[in-house]
Amino acid sequence: MEFTPYHINRWNGLISSELSNQDLEPEKLAVLGETIVNKPNRMVRRIDLEGTTVYAKWFVPTKSFLKRLFRKPLAFRLLETHKALLSAGIGCAEPLLAAICDEPAQILPQLFVYKEVPYPNISQRLKNASADEATRIYDTAAEAIATLHKAGFVHGDCLPGNICLSDDNHAFFIDNDRTSRSFPFFRKRQERRNLVQFCAHAALQHDMSREMQRRFLAHYFECHSQRMTTFDHLLDRIEVRRQEIQRQESNAAQRK
Repeated sequence: MEFTPYHINRWNGLISSELSNQDLEPEKLAVLGETIVNKPNRMVRRIDLEGTTVYAKWFVPTKSFLKRLFRKPLAFRLLETHKALLSAGIGCAEPLLAAICDEPAQILPQLFVYKEVPYPNISQRLKNASADEATRIYDTAAEAIATLHKAGFVHGDCLPGNICLSDDNHAFFIDNDRTSRSFPFFRKRQERRNLVQFCAHAALQHDMSREMQRRFLAHYFECHSQRMTTFDHLLDRIEVRRQEIQRQESNAAQRK
């Protein structure tokens, strides 16, 4: 995967050699395709570029002065994260463009463009799945998350909706805004957090039973080559998190 310098108007960054021959102006991309997300600090559009479906994501930088001082812009960190995941053999969206704008008046001055993953996510796969199919899907998810963790990464939002599965059950992690390398001293805690995230949402959205959660955890630790004699503590954490999410969703619905 090769990238070349990208300079157009007041935007500067890196662009995939696959797109370098196209006249990609961020201002034009902003009016193409359909809007998926439109918030004050973020906009995402789904665009067809000569037969290739891509997502273009604009966002504002962090308000923290220290983070802006010591961390790269999010657009470039996303590019590095996706390249690192792919280099490690982890399925994810293919990055195409990362750029920032030095125009002070630009409302959304960072841009990241990536290819669409053309497969359904686990939430979609579970909707009409039989019990046996659901078991296979959860087994595949456990294997995928274990592979991600063994490669030294943790996902920022490890949810059923953020893991896509191809027809041959190859996993692709999407929505990697907060995906990062795990920290050696906090690695176990970060990995457990991913497990709780996934199972709590699966329990709430797809009625993932406690026994299925136990099977999921057992398969994960087997794939991760770690010994766990009991899962009760993790199962209790999953239930607490499920209830928290349920309360948050209920409160949000009441405020509408």
